[in-house]
Amino acid sequence: MHLKFHHHILALSALITLAACADPLDRQVQLSGPAGANFAADQATCRQVAKSYTDERARRGTYAGVAVGGLAGAAEEEDLEGALIGAALGGVIGRAEAEAEINEDRRAVMLRCLQNKGHPVVG
Repeated sequence: MHLKFHHHILALSALITLAACADPLDRQVQLSGPAGANFAADQATCRQVAKSYTDERARRGTYAGVAVGGLAGAAEEEDLEGALIGAALGGVIGRAEAEAEINEDRRAVMLRCLQNKGHPVVG
């Protein structure tokens, strides 16, 4: 089977995986006791705080994916087109993986925020 076909399958798999993933900020919060009177308002505030959390992993993940994908595409196809296809797909996949990690970090920020507001959050 031709490598370009494999790349397209890989890209399609990545997109399907991304579409299936729910935003961690939208998952139900688990409490070890009853929710307080201000829980809904505090959760909305903490969700906004978490959404503002960023770091450099997404950018680095994109660059790493471009580099690895480009090298793999060039090695397999031995031409510029293979390298470009590999770089493009690698960049998309690298970015998606980094964004998934950042989204989990955002959930942790939201949960810590709720705990700091006195809510019995366990996960």
